[in-house]
This record gives sequence, C-alpha cells and structure tokens, in this order.
Amino acid sequence: MKTTGFNQENAAIENMENRAEQIKAVYRHLARGGDWDEETENTVRHMIQQQQASGWWSLLPAGAQAESDVRVDFMYMPTYLLSAILMMAVLKTPALANDPVIMEALGRGLNASCGRSLFGHGYDSYRGFLESVRLFIEAKTSAFIKTYPDISPRFAALWKTVPGTLMLGAARHRDWTYDDQTKRESIRLIDAFAAKSDFHLKPSEAFYFAYGSNMSEAQIEKRCPYARFISAALLPDYQLSFRKSSSAYYASVDKAMGSHVPVIVWALTPNDFDKLDRCEGVGNPECYVREKATVLVGSKKVSGEIYVLSEARPFGKPESKYTDTMLAAYAAFGFPVRIIDDALNYAESQRQSSNN
Repeated sequence: MKTTGFNQENAAIENMENRAEQIKAVYRHLARGGDWDEETENTVRHMIQQQQASGWWSLLPAGAQAESDVRVDFMYMPTYLLSAILMMAVLKTPALANDPVIMEALGRGLNASCGRSLFGHGYDSYRGFLESVRLFIEAKTSAFIKTYPDISPRFAALWKTVPGTLMLGAARHRDWTYDDQTKRESIRLIDAFAAKSDFHLKPSEAFYFAYGSNMSEAQIEKRCPYARFISAALLPDYQLSFRKSSSAYYASVDKAMGSHVPVIVWALTPNDFDKLDRCEGVGNPECYVREKATVLVGSKKVSGEIYVLSEARPFGKPESKYTDTMLAAYAAFGFPVRIIDDALNYAESQRQSSNN
C-alpha cells in the first residue's frame, strides 16, 4: 500500500510538472515574438477552461493541502504565467480585447495574482518576487495596463509599487539571503522600468525630487498643475528627518552615508518652481532652501533639485494629516512605511532629549 501511495504521489507530481512546463512553453513562444496562431490559441483556450472561480490556475489536485513553496510553484506561478500569456495575446491581437472569455479570465487571473504581491516563499521570497516581475516585464505589462487600465485596477495599483520595491531591494545590505547577483538583477529590472519612463526634459523644465507630502500626486497637481510624473527614485547618502520650519514640523533630509530616502521625480517648469519656492518659504532662514541633488533610478543617475531644512532646525513630529499624506504616497509607490515610522520615532526622541 505504501508503494502504491508513493507511486501515485510521484505520478501526481509528474503530471503537475508536465502541465507547468506546457504553460511555460506557451509563455516562451509568445515572449520570444511567436505568433498567436491557431495551435497556440487552442492550447490557451483549453487552459482557460481550467481556471478556478477564484481566478487561480492551480495545478494541484482538488482538495490538496500543500506547503507554501508548493503553492508558489503550482498555483501562483501558473497564474502569473497564464495572466502574462493572455496580456501578450491581447497586445499581439487587439481583437481579443472584445472577447469576453479572454478578458474576464485575464481580469480574474490578475486579481488573483495580487494575493502574494508577487513574492515567493520563505527565505527565497524576494528572489521569487524578482522572477515574477521579470516574466511580467517580458509580457509588456506596463504597455498592457496603459492600454487597458480597467481590466484589474488592483493589479494596476500593485504594478505601480514594483519599481519602489525593487529600488529598496537593490539598496539592501548583503546577507545570506541576498547576494550580489540578486542586487544586479534588481538593478536590471529597475532599468527595464526606467526604459519606459520619459527622462527627456522639455525646454526650460528641470527635475524636482519630492520626499515629503509633495510625493502625493493629488497635492503636486494642486501646487504645480503642469508637473509631469517621471519615476520613483532613491536619494543616496541621506536619511529622512522631521524638523521645524517657521511655524510647524515637516519632512526634511539629513546627510547620512550609506542611507537612502525614497523620492518621486517630477519634471517642473520655472513657474512650478516659483510656486513651490513660495509654498516652501524659500528666502526665510527658518524655512526650506532649494539645493542641487542627484538620485538613483537603477543604474541611472538623475540630477535635479530638492528642498531641505537646515540640520540646525529642531526635531519634532508633524501633524497627522501631513504624515498621512506621506504614508499614502509611500504605499502607492511601494516604499516601506517603516522609513517614515523610524524618522518619526527618531525625531520624537531627539525632541525629548533636547528638552531634558
């Protein structure tokens, strides 16, 4: 009986591996420029019929209880691959966008793909994330979302966070779960995203790096209606701080070798900068000054301008409305909110120390 059970289990695993390889073969065919031909379409439509109501394309036997790493290999990854396959199919053959079977299956698959935020299992969680991002980049996911933003708003929001997650990943210090190859792959994928961003400035424009409430798209639109979003980025050798301006406490950055601060790169006109100068109190010695700075977008260095408070200004906590705006922007762009929490805690400890 034990031998029979063992053989049955091996047969089930072999069947799952064969089905997984069939999905990968279709993905490779389309990713390498293959046609959406009759054979490919028939294969994919057969696979669509096996999608669960939840959106997953699980290769696991019905009712099977599987460990997390097995679910990643035989439930999450097949779902990522088939979602990517359908996106490539629609981009290659736009008429498929009118096919409800294709588009509804794709929407369900993309929604299901948000379940783990594209991360893998355990110690290989981040490496799994890199693999998932790579296959979606090869499937031209950014182009698909730009053309069909309403297929899965959840996935579109998740995809928006990917560059920020990669940037913080690339800035990690080496440990036994993170080596030089992982760092290089992170930077390579950031560069793939950056290749889709327009870093060409229009006449008279300059780059502005926002790290506080001006990371918010809604706020920058009010202050600078002609601002253009360019990319997320990292400001190296600085750390986030909260200091007092003339009347209240706001975000600033302090020099700190080896640290980094997440920023959003905006392209601004001279009129935009004039408005920001007034908003930030430039010219008042208790307020911000505008300085030159350089940020990193993968392997790319971008020069622009930033507003900072003097490091002589006292530490303190801003009003919750201000930090809530920052927290929302961090979440939207995939930056860990612990950076804000750490800066707030440090500011409060420094304020208390100065009062003693």
